[in-house]
Amino acid sequence: MDDVIVIGGGPAGLMAAIAAGEAGARVRVLERMPLPGRKLLLTGGTRCNLTHDVDARGFVAACGPGARFLHNALGRLDPPATRTLFERLGVRIRKEPDGRCFPASGKATDVLDAMLKRLHALHVPVKTEVRVVEIRLEEAAGRPEGRYWPFHVLVEGGGDFPCRRVVIATGGLSVPETGSSGDGHALARALGHRVVPARPGEVGLTVEASGVRALAGLSVDDVVVTARQAGRSAQVRGAILFTHYGVSGPAILDVSRLIAQWQGPARCDLAIDLVPDQSPDALDGALAAAFSAYGARSPVRIVSTWVPERLAELVVRTANLTDETAARVSAAERRRLASAMKALPIQATGNRGFAEAVVTIGGVELRDIDPKTMESRIVPGVSFAGEVLDLDGPRGGFNLQIAWSTGWAAGVAAAAAKGASPVAAK
Repeated sequence: MDDVIVIGGGPAGLMAAIAAGEAGARVRVLERMPLPGRKLLLTGGTRCNLTHDVDARGFVAACGPGARFLHNALGRLDPPATRTLFERLGVRIRKEPDGRCFPASGKATDVLDAMLKRLHALHVPVKTEVRVVEIRLEEAAGRPEGRYWPFHVLVEGGGDFPCRRVVIATGGLSVPETGSSGDGHALARALGHRVVPARPGEVGLTVEASGVRALAGLSVDDVVVTARQAGRSAQVRGAILFTHYGVSGPAILDVSRLIAQWQGPARCDLAIDLVPDQSPDALDGALAAAFSAYGARSPVRIVSTWVPERLAELVVRTANLTDETAARVSAAERRRLASAMKALPIQATGNRGFAEAVVTIGGVELRDIDPKTMESRIVPGVSFAGEVLDLDGPRGGFNLQIAWSTGWAAGVAAAAAKGASPVAAK
């Protein structure tokens, strides 16, 4: 019989299994897909952005208020300790100037292979193509000591895996082709947990306006995107990409995560600042000087010195300028043009859904979880780790670090059930 059953062979589940296995616990991983770690292999564009070079305080600040829950887990395994752990597993780490950390090889497969190799050395089996359908609790009354297993993990087809502790690390709903099906949310609800409704995060936004969709393939490297919805607002700086369905790119992915956290409709108003380093007055002055110096040129041609020409055409139309020479543009029209460049309005009608989302926003309610151990406050002996929880972070290795930290904490707690103490990560 097993001391610990880990449900889910993704980043959090594999880390939980390593932590518990290093403590000497008898561990088994149950994975729904034919192979473990499929989502891990997609992270960082298959390069695996496995963490970010930041301390615990900076990590929490980057992830937002809800990440205060992570203080204890980060105390056990923070980004520096994570790098040390993977170096110990044989994965050399390369830190990039922006703080993102990748395996030096640039291959996510090296990270997965190292984790599976460690599990093999710990004699931890990873059983694939097994879907867990129920976690049943067994009454202790009448059971002889040493022959009582509090939990029975029941799988599709009739299998039963009795164990002393369970770690649920099944992920969320994003990228369902990797096995993220929401099974963990269903298991949590069946055990009495509250689950915050799941929404797609870090995902492209759809736009119906034909003028925006006509810009498909065009990108701008540095803009500020402001999203507004029902009196709330969020702002992100970065690159934007226009697509056949609307808008994407780093800034849009980041702001979509913040929109999803509002738990409102996906529709929202966007304002794109195309010249973030110039104030409205400074931009108006620059336009006035350009219009005066090149009065025979069209407004589109002048604006295209700041942004790509196709985008300049949309800006000029948005400002309601006719296709006349710059010399004929009035001061009021020029100010409208500057306003359109500083806050190009785009209405997002929705998003591309879980199929294209990088992360799941929502999950098991954190008030039901002990932040020191990731153990359920409702069903002691059951722990949660990774994306199944209502935890998320921005791009750049933050979400994988959440998986590593919560997985390690959950594995520690599970191993402690038999009095074991896992090898220190730091």
